[in-house]
Amino acid sequence: MIEGPGKTNPEDGKSERITQIRKKIAKYEAMDDEARVLELEAELRALERGQEFDVRSYLESSKKTEVSSIELPEYKYFDGDSRIIKENREDIFIYSKGVAEYALARGIRNIVFMDRAARPAWVGVDEYWEKKLKDKPKPGFYFINSDAFITREFSNWVARNPRTKEKKVKSNFKLSDREVLSQLEYKYKPLLKFKDKPVLLFDTCAHTGDTLLSVKRMFEMAGFSDVRTATASEPERYSGVKSVINFSDANLKICNPFGLERSVEEDPMSVSSVPVDKEKEKTDSIDMRRDIRNIIREHI
Repeated sequence: MIEGPGKTNPEDGKSERITQIRKKIAKYEAMDDEARVLELEAELRALERGQEFDVRSYLESSKKTEVSSIELPEYKYFDGDSRIIKENREDIFIYSKGVAEYALARGIRNIVFMDRAARPAWVGVDEYWEKKLKDKPKPGFYFINSDAFITREFSNWVARNPRTKEKKVKSNFKLSDREVLSQLEYKYKPLLKFKDKPVLLFDTCAHTGDTLLSVKRMFEMAGFSDVRTATASEPERYSGVKSVINFSDANLKICNPFGLERSVEEDPMSVSSVPVDKEKEKTDSIDMRRDIRNIIREHI
């Protein structure tokens, strides 16, 4: 259709709005703001169908859905009635509670979750805090792509460290210490404001120890005075990692108890992971986070 002078095609405005919403969705997914992502996705669906989007009606509907899910949890990502699935759900609560209670008791200012296996754990910690510790100051949550921290200098550091000198490091040899520090200063400015406060690095497991040791080393080089590490399952004996939280009451002690976050992917050249623009991965991630919140609510 050819438009006359001074006229605009309504479809052009619609396409532009759709593009804007999708960019916002990607932005808030990177921030792990689930509520905002869900709202924007609802607005996008309405726009694509040519319908009006009523924010107030959406929010009211969301509240009813949340109440319903609390009363009768229905799981998608962690669905099933087998003993293993049930114990997995129980473990998610144990780990979330343990991290939250430790952070409160020891004055942890920020918690840094390792991508991608430990990233979903923030949801459990956040939900537990909201339900049990709401009147207490909540620590900040951050996510790190640990692959980038295994720098060219890291293997030499391991060889000089009495606790880890027997380790064999599979170094990426991509970034240097200086490049990692530069990215940390640029991408994690809010986190670096609290170098004088205890920071907790959390991962689900530690086999070789390269992940947590490399990140801990760089945080200390960046000026953090108190860097602590914790893992859901007990670190391997020769990993060189010490977990400050003991989850001896967990059932399965598997490597990915919270699932694997697939809405982001690791880039060996970046200290932060990047969003994945794939519908299935995003849907799985949303289901996983909803399930984790419901698991915490069910066990409290």
